[in-house]
Amino acid sequence: TNKYADGDVYIGNWADDIQNGRGIYKFQNGDVYEGEYVQGERTGQGIFKYANGDRYTGHFSEGAKDGQGTFEWHSGDVYVGLWRNDLQNGHGKLTKKAGDGNRFEGAYVDDRRDGRFVEKDRNGNIVKRGHYEAGRRFED
Repeated sequence: TNKYADGDVYIGNWADDIQNGRGIYKFQNGDVYEGEYVQGERTGQGIFKYANGDRYTGHFSEGAKDGQGTFEWHSGDVYVGLWRNDLQNGHGKLTKKAGDGNRFEGAYVDDRRDGRFVEKDRNGNIVKRGHYEAGRRFED
């Protein structure tokens, strides 16, 4: 266990005085990361719980969300898909809890929808198809 001057706390494995292996890092702001470390960086599988109630479960690389992961907002919305450098990148599915509850399935580039998509209702029926280009939506 190591308590830092800023109030953060790390409980877990070490190698050569660096966080390495499984660990839990508690930030003084209330955020908590539990998962794998490599050479002091969040790398591998982990769960990051934000103080506001949001939660990310998935793969990390050098401290950033990277690879397959699930982000659950405290509002109930859920994104399941690919990440790169802490941003939604690649194929993903975003399900909205509020409103019509529709699910968007398609490609993301740097947290923006980009390319082909389908939108499905709560029962899985396709309600819209189209594509995004330069941030603009075009329906078929």
